[in-house]
Amino acid sequence: MHAVSAPRIFTGETFLTDQAVIIESGNIQQLCPVNQVPAGIPHHILRDGFICAGLIDLQVNGGGGLLFNEHTQSEALFQIADAHRQFGTTSILATLISDTPQVVESGIRAVKKAHQQNPGQILGIHIEGPFFNPARRGIHDTRFVRSPSVEDLEILATAGPAVHLMTLAPEQVDREFIHSLRQMGYHVWGGHSEASYQQVRAAIKAGLTGFTHLYNAMSQQSAREPGMLGTALAADQCWAGIIADGFHVHKNSIEVALRCKPKGKLLLVSDAMSTIGTDKKQFMLNGQVIREKQGMLVNQQGTLAGSAITLMDAVHYLVENLNMELEEALRMASVYPAEAISLGHVLGRIKPGYIANLIHIEKQSVLHSWIDGKLLEHRIGEAVCV
Repeated sequence: MHAVSAPRIFTGETFLTDQAVIIESGNIQQLCPVNQVPAGIPHHILRDGFICAGLIDLQVNGGGGLLFNEHTQSEALFQIADAHRQFGTTSILATLISDTPQVVESGIRAVKKAHQQNPGQILGIHIEGPFFNPARRGIHDTRFVRSPSVEDLEILATAGPAVHLMTLAPEQVDREFIHSLRQMGYHVWGGHSEASYQQVRAAIKAGLTGFTHLYNAMSQQSAREPGMLGTALAADQCWAGIIADGFHVHKNSIEVALRCKPKGKLLLVSDAMSTIGTDKKQFMLNGQVIREKQGMLVNQQGTLAGSAITLMDAVHYLVENLNMELEEALRMASVYPAEAISLGHVLGRIKPGYIANLIHIEKQSVLHSWIDGKLLEHRIGEAVCV
């Protein structure tokens, strides 16, 4: 048992002052006044800033110089996850973009192994493609975009106990395929799609529960055809991820989404690539050179190729550009992602019984992080132990 305290603690609901988090066996046992911390237990006292739940990113393609598609090993996953942890993301869904069945199979195996080693950090896998509409494939390689086969279903069925989320274009599959994925335990989200209102509504009825990078790579709204975008905005029961980096979505469009979606149903994702945690400004993706240009990642044709931000960057973007309260911006990166993948009862809040994934923020910098209650090394910052 040990304790962590800071001048303020954000629980996921509100800020508390002069409180300590008591941690035992990797979980939060209780919150209590600092002066009531049990005598004799280690106590990390943080003199400045605040503690909150670690951020949860449902769309992480890479980090630390690695892309998951190219490094489908559990060791690589922890290198990617650690790059994001330095910036406050303590839990990820490792994301595979469209690729061969063999890469998907290898990725599933890697995530299962990593999840067994640390289920609170490697939550599971997000398989983004390849069952897309070619017209909305974005940076995804046209060689891999296809319809699902029996082999694909057999591979997808091996995902195991880890969280598994699949992004697909509803018009490219039948309702039975979505139903089968749901039976396997998949969260099914729509994206990279030209689907009509009727097609999206039919997919929701079949089990689709969310939408990937809202606005981007999906049929747009018009007066007489809502498309995937308009249907997603009006579907109160569905979640939607959004990339708040100033490039993927105009800030006014984010404001529209915030007004349309019920509170808690719009969440932040990074869609981050391998550059996170490195000083690299370019990398290769399926034979294409991807460069960072004025904060964007683009190929030679100017097509966006994921993002160069962390989830904490997205939090700061909402606070600084949309005047959002810090509390709500943090919820969009912790509470709501956890709820979207059915982990809201164990992650995203500082609350008794929850996994002790925590971060310490001071002056917009993440100085410390804890995963399963263990204090992990950061590049800067130092706790005072008493």
